[in-house]
Amino acid sequence: MINLIDFITIFSSDLFCLYTEIIGCIVSITIGFLLIKTYIRHNELTQKQAPAFYFLLIVIFGMVMANICWILRYSFDLSIISIDEKYVLHFIILGWIISFIQYQSLGLFIENLLEKKFTFRWYQKLFAAINSVLIPIFVHITTLGIYKKTGFISLDAMYQFASLYRFFIVTPSIITVLIKLHQKNLPIILKKQLTIFLQYIMLPYLFIEFLQYVPLFGPQGNQADISGIIPAVSTILMTIAIIFFSMHVTRFRFLNFSNKVQDRSKTSLTGSFKNTIEHLSLATTPQEIIFITQIFFKENFQIAPENVCLNFRNNQEICSNNNEASCSSISNIIESFINTDYEAVNLLKQYRILVADEVMFDAFYTADKNQHTLSNFLTKISSEIFLPMYDKNTIIAYLTINRSNTHKFYSIAEQNKIVIFGTFLASAINIMHNSNILTLLQESKKIKEDLYLKHQEINQYKESIKILLKQKTNAQIGVLFYKNGKFSLGNETSQKLLPINLNHQTKHPTTITIAKLAEQVESFRTIQSRFLYDNNNRQLMITGVPHLDHNGGVIFTIHYPDTSDIIKTHIDQLQDPSQIDYLLYLETTKSGKLINQIIPSNSEILLNFKIKLLEISMSKKATFLQSHSDDLLSIVEIIHHISLRNTLHILDLKPTSSNHNLAMKLFGLNPILMQDQEESLLKKLDKTGTLFIKNIELLDLETQNKLAHFIKYGIFTMVKSEQKISSDVRIICSMSQNPQVLIDQNKLSITLYKELATTTLALPSLLTMEETELQELIDGFAHQAIEESNFTTLLQISKRDKEQLIDRRPASLQEFKSKIQHLLAQKSKENHIFHETHFDPEFNVTNPKLLQAANLGKHALKDAEIMSMLWQQFQCQSKIAQFLGVNRSSVNRRCKEYNLL
Repeated sequence: MINLIDFITIFSSDLFCLYTEIIGCIVSITIGFLLIKTYIRHNELTQKQAPAFYFLLIVIFGMVMANICWILRYSFDLSIISIDEKYVLHFIILGWIISFIQYQSLGLFIENLLEKKFTFRWYQKLFAAINSVLIPIFVHITTLGIYKKTGFISLDAMYQFASLYRFFIVTPSIITVLIKLHQKNLPIILKKQLTIFLQYIMLPYLFIEFLQYVPLFGPQGNQADISGIIPAVSTILMTIAIIFFSMHVTRFRFLNFSNKVQDRSKTSLTGSFKNTIEHLSLATTPQEIIFITQIFFKENFQIAPENVCLNFRNNQEICSNNNEASCSSISNIIESFINTDYEAVNLLKQYRILVADEVMFDAFYTADKNQHTLSNFLTKISSEIFLPMYDKNTIIAYLTINRSNTHKFYSIAEQNKIVIFGTFLASAINIMHNSNILTLLQESKKIKEDLYLKHQEINQYKESIKILLKQKTNAQIGVLFYKNGKFSLGNETSQKLLPINLNHQTKHPTTITIAKLAEQVESFRTIQSRFLYDNNNRQLMITGVPHLDHNGGVIFTIHYPDTSDIIKTHIDQLQDPSQIDYLLYLETTKSGKLINQIIPSNSEILLNFKIKLLEISMSKKATFLQSHSDDLLSIVEIIHHISLRNTLHILDLKPTSSNHNLAMKLFGLNPILMQDQEESLLKKLDKTGTLFIKNIELLDLETQNKLAHFIKYGIFTMVKSEQKISSDVRIICSMSQNPQVLIDQNKLSITLYKELATTTLALPSLLTMEETELQELIDGFAHQAIEESNFTTLLQISKRDKEQLIDRRPASLQEFKSKIQHLLAQKSKENHIFHETHFDPEFNVTNPKLLQAANLGKHALKDAEIMSMLWQQFQCQSKIAQFLGVNRSSVNRRCKEYNLL
């Protein structure tokens, strides 16, 4: 452990002092070299302060000479160099002579920093005259001392006088600078330069130099031991001070090496800046723009909102300053300046932003009239910053930052940030002045929705092409012959596709259908086609062709229908022939198959409804849904799933709901009124969610109008707030009554209905459907309900059963499906085969994710994500096992494996 005595011993050693002087010398030379290099590079900027620069070089040269003198002294004492001591003393005398010039140059340097041109005051002339006399005397006396001779003044007195005289040389300059620092017309940047120089260089340098020569006034005089701890410590402190000064003073345009105040920090345009620009693009009124501007400067520059003033030239009564008299006075000065001084206005375009500190600093060293005009202008309006905003070459608004008690220097990075913000601000103001921003927002929203729909259509088209290509490669065609009431298989494929014996199972629905088809082909001698179902409930297409020989019978081809077959069959049922591409998507894509799963019928009315449903699901427009209440959820889930949204939020409104709470739930409340509040639904579901509002008419009219505004423009305002917030939420609404009745009762906003009516989806009522369409729907649900077709004959829904279902038809699809399943279950009991009959678990499912799980069956156990979803849905192992048709033990084992229990 090093104690204090050892520490002092190390610092006072000649070797340590030598190292410190060498380091100090290297630092001084480096700084001098960098100053010369920078001066040459920025000659045009620095020529106004050339005298001060030259005097500073002399000061640095004097510091280097002082370091070299000490280096020679310590090297000689340590016997590092072996020369006559007289040469060392002569070099020290030279250092003293240079120090006289150095101190006077130091005074001239700080004085000329405050002058527009070179100034040589009377006391500087006096010091120059004294130096011309003192230097020869000093050389004479010190030389005599070296050779042990006596002069008219003792050597001790000469050294003491010289050390005091040097401090006396610079004292008048320091006093002059301190007096001028209190002048109001002096640029703040220059004051900052001199303050840093005096605090970190001038006063520490003089103090340290004084400490080094205190021993001269002791009893030993010039023979005193001055190689103690003081020189080492003083050199270290001075080196640190020089480095610190170099790093800080150059930021403030020292010697005009840069044309802007510099900053070492990295200023980025992320975070709050991006949010501010987004809010600015949504602003629709001058008050909103003013508020956003004030918040921007408060968050990024810690400027009080009352010091940020934004004026719109085409509407002078609008000003962000609460003091109307002050606002009007400043506006009059600015307007007078803009309208009269055309040369200065042209100069504004070059500057783009006027920073008072920069302008006043430039004006201080120049006689340029325009510079002084700009400086006087900023002084009159008492502003730190003046930022004009243009529409082409016309100033449409301007921003001023009033001076505050706490002065702030704006670096070049911060100035650029303000200029960029001003560019966006000018665009927002220009749009607000010259066009209706709400119209632009509406058009922008419409374009985004159209682009999204086209993107979805392209994806559907790609998926359809892949399916079509796959169908072509996997095509299998069976051949079947019919003659004289008997069937014969033409190839092995036909046996695989039709595993029943058509000649023996004459009452099987498949046999009956093919036999009727054969009779029609033989009777009319034309090609006939029908759709069948195989044992796995997959559609088969059978086509009959008459044999060339009249008595040759009928030739049948059997294959799984490809998309072109289905489209040909249904193309005549399209109300709009241009929607043939949607018919293709409906029969090939996953989204289309999902819709067919919910509505397993291709009658004309239901087919066009399914196409409309697919088209709406692929878009992101707000939708008005008209359907029986039992069918609403299934349709909403289909739309939500196909829209690729993650979260479905259902808002089921009741007559007892509080309208005020509903408005806050939808749009949120101004955070000023309530700090800790739940995030609004429109913000929470932004870009990821679907919001289904059931019984929209139960909202109050004001909330309905706010919702209509959001649907139209894509922006909303919180309750008790004017701040615009953008959101991308899929809105689906339903009503309990006819819209016109609700409008007449003043329960439904006309504005909201107009927005929703543009995208309306109405599920046809079963009560108004034709019997043939209902029969096709019954067949579709029946085939969908039965998981296996081994007992299709026994469970076949007869014509009488269909007539009874049609006579007692319900209004909703869900109830219709339930009645069909109940009828099938009853038939299975009557035929004592209920223990072998299984109904498809998908039959009563509307959630697309559950449909996927039901499709997978036992294979769903291998998917951890699906099992997690099933556990969240049922919270019961037995129900999951029943849903998937597996043993409970298998479910239990998988739940433990996936850590669900």
